Amino acid sequence: MTQNKKKEDYKSRKFILCLLVLIIATVALFTSFLAGAEFVSLCVLALTIYTGGNVIQKRGLDVSS
Repeated sequence: MTQNKKKEDYKSRKFILCLLVLIIATVALFTSFLAGAEFVSLCVLALTIYTGGNVIQKRGLDVSS
């Protein structure tokens, strides 16, 4: 994998959205808006959706319909 390809991986909409959700969840945890269990559930959900999106993309499945 080239250095350029690694940089492109961080520009994907899936990655940016997942990172944004994790940042918002972390801020919500430290401001006591979320409890610890809710934070863990939100992080697991965000990472599961991100991973599932990568699997669908790599297999070339069409889920637009």
